[in-house]
Amino acid sequence: MTDPETRAAIVAAYGRESARTVGERYGLSRNAVIGLWNRHVPAELRGTAPRNNAGPRRAPRAVRAAVARPEPRPVPEPVAAEPIADRRGSAPVALPPKPVPSSLPVPVDEPAPEGGVGIGDLDLRHCRYPVGTGPDGRQRFCGASRLRRPGVFSDGCSPYCAEHTRLSYAPAPVREKRKDGPRPQHVAWGWV
Repeated sequence: MTDPETRAAIVAAYGRESARTVGERYGLSRNAVIGLWNRHVPAELRGTAPRNNAGPRRAPRAVRAAVARPEPRPVPEPVAAEPIADRRGSAPVALPPKPVPSSLPVPVDEPAPEGGVGIGDLDLRHCRYPVGTGPDGRQRFCGASRLRRPGVFSDGCSPYCAEHTRLSYAPAPVREKRKDGPRPQHVAWGWV
């Protein structure tokens, strides 16, 4: 807390200098100087403090808004909307079957190449299941034909072949069993 003489000097100095320089001189923050000035200067004299944007004072917001207010536009008549038909009692609409994208060739069941396929050789028809690294140290993928199941997968094919799809997607009862006991990765990583 500052004594009354220092407080008076700070309030008087803020009338001539910025709050930052006054605060540095007396070891106070800029906001402390402004707070002292607001608490110890009468309200009718507060308009005399220097402003950072030293220019003519702007008109109050209400006056500026009244001057800049355009003439009101005429409001158009509301258009009556068509009533929404209640379709709860109607028969369901049969949707056409989802077309299979033509970008995927019809896969011929081809076996996985020996040693897998590199990422540069992957095609739309290849299984993307990672099988390890090749002799060059790069990731290898299965490369067999993808499993086609229209209506099950978004593009009609699993990203994996039949064998790897079976390994990757566990049926629901298996997942329910996992909730009761520890998860396999927790056992493998030693978290149990």
